[in-house]
Amino acid sequence: EAVHLPIWEVTLNRDPVSCPSPHMNFDRRPGPKRSQLKRQLYQLIVARSDVTSAWKMVELLLKREPGDGYDLIGNELYPAFFYAIVVSYARPFTDNEEIGALPKRWSRFPRADLRQTHDLLIETRNTVVAHSDPIGHSIEIVPPGYQTFPTMAPSDSISLHIAKDYFGRSYFESIHRLCHYQLVEMNKAIDVLLEKLYEGMELPQRPFKLRIDEGL
Repeated sequence: EAVHLPIWEVTLNRDPVSCPSPHMNFDRRPGPKRSQLKRQLYQLIVARSDVTSAWKMVELLLKREPGDGYDLIGNELYPAFFYAIVVSYARPFTDNEEIGALPKRWSRFPRADLRQTHDLLIETRNTVVAHSDPIGHSIEIVPPGYQTFPTMAPSDSISLHIAKDYFGRSYFESIHRLCHYQLVEMNKAIDVLLEKLYEGMELPQRPFKLRIDEGL
């Protein structure tokens, strides 16, 4: 006499690989090509280098403690640091012909303060540093005899004053936290890609160039 087992008992005795359950949803789409993974790796390595540069420059700018007579914005090197930090951080998020900008997920953050700092850096790059938009530059005509700064003598003739929006110490501290967060996440992503691309492979005994192709 035939014995009819419940369907769940029959399913338990099946090979889940050769006979998958109809309720299992398998993604049969092919994974990304090796060249696509290598492009992602290249993007992230370059991006990590840029963000690291910004992070180190912020550290240099903040290495003096407030209150010891050190004027952050009054430092003669401040404008150079300001521009370099903004350009270095924003570069990976700016489109280019070679490798393109980082995917949008690198502009999403778990905390509002990180997102706001990131957005302001990109906006500053677009309006003040890389372009000369009126919103980022305020030009004043200074009449003769007016003293623009206490440390400067009044001009005898008509002069010009260009005012730009610079960041104070607290904002550079926010940039430092943002760079640290990005570097931690980039290191994780790079480690994953390196494992996918090279784990278990027989590699050359000397360094080799990363090429965007299907080879090594």
